[in-house]
Amino acid sequence: MKFLVSCLCFTMLSVQCASNKTVDDIKTSNQKNTLFIYKQYSRGFYKEVHINASRAKTYHNYQKTKITEKALSQKEWEQCFALSKTVNLSELETLKAPSNLRQTDRVHHGELIVENGTYNIKSRCFFDHGNPPTEIKLLVDHLLHISTLNTSQN
Repeated sequence: MKFLVSCLCFTMLSVQCASNKTVDDIKTSNQKNTLFIYKQYSRGFYKEVHINASRAKTYHNYQKTKITEKALSQKEWEQCFALSKTVNLSELETLKAPSNLRQTDRVHHGELIVENGTYNIKSRCFFDHGNPPTEIKLLVDHLLHISTLNTSQN
């Protein structure tokens, strides 16, 4: 009986260590599969920014026909990814917006989506544009900064 309990404990411990390794692998090894999407919208206005390892693409209307693009440097992407590692993606949807002025049409809606194609992780957070939760403020500010630099119209 003691042997059976010992084997069971050992098995559970090794499974838990393996699952922790998988979570760490998601954070570090899948930079190329990660996609950041930032949406800014209200009635009559729409802007959506897609940032991956190589490009920043901005859509300027709901139909996604007006597009600007920018090639991303390795340094810019690494900074995006480093900032995203400071955010717990599983808690992204539970973050509370510091204000709710978007519900009265006083400011645009802001939305951050983080996707990882390999593991099908999709997390989103809704807030007032320009006033994201403090946990993601640095990441959002960096994404918006990247999206406005030296873009070419398509």
